[in-house]
Amino acid sequence: MAMNNTIKALREQNNYSQAAVAQFLGISRQMYIKYENGLVEPPVKIVSELAHFYHVTYDFIIDDSLSNKKGVYDIPEVN
Repeated sequence: MAMNNTIKALREQNNYSQAAVAQFLGISRQMYIKYENGLVEPPVKIVSELAHFYHVTYDFIIDDSLSNKKGVYDIPEVN
């Protein structure tokens, strides 16, 4: 369940530093870097908080196939 590409892209597109996101999550910057680099899988609670932080769905973050996404936070419209 790699999601490191998505969380890194979301952070960069929103112009946040790793330290700022880590502070929001209540974790160390070093731990956040491990999530972003795919060294450690974030727990469900962290993924949920990231989804809330970036205003995206939980599955948007865990589905790490960015090539299938128009833009990192372009949510498809429901007709």
